[in-house]
Amino acid sequence: MLFFIMAAFTAKLIPAKFLSLMGNLLLFILISYSKDNNIYPGIRDSAGSGSDEYLQAKQSILAAASLGIICLVLELFLMLTGATLFFHRAAAMRKW
Repeated sequence: MLFFIMAAFTAKLIPAKFLSLMGNLLLFILISYSKDNNIYPGIRDSAGSGSDEYLQAKQSILAAASLGIICLVLELFLMLTGATLFFHRAAAMRKW
C-alpha cells in the first residue's frame, strides 16, 4: 500500500521539480537580459554607463546570474540522472 502512495507522489513530484527548475532558468535569463533596467534605479543619477559604480553593479548581477544558471544546470543534470531521487526507477536515464 505504501509503495502505491509513494509511486503516486513521485509521479507528481518529478514534473513539479522540472517545472520549478525551468521557471528558475527563465528567471535567470530575464534577470541577465534586463540588467540595465535593474541597475539604474539602484545607482546615483549622476553615474553613467561608464562609471565604476555602474560597472561594479553590472559585474555583480552577471556573476550572480551566472552562478545561478550553473547551479541550475547542475541540479537539472542530477535530476535527470536520478542522483537526487530516493527511488531508482524514477530516474530518467536509468535502465529498467
